[in-house]
Amino acid sequence: METDFLTVKEVATMLRLSQPTVYRLLKKKNGIPVHRIGGSWRFIEKEVVRWAEERR
Repeated sequence: METDFLTVKEVATMLRLSQPTVYRLLKKKNGIPVHRIGGSWRFIEKEVVRWAEERR
């Protein structure tokens, strides 16, 4: 199973948000799902899409 990891910039573009907004969302309880990998925030595309759809 291949997982597509996205950067903050890629998630911001995908969701049409600013990068500071993405950082705010990842710090919120029940915020956008994120993983810490090697000192960087990384997002799994499927998790982000599911999270966004649940909030429509």
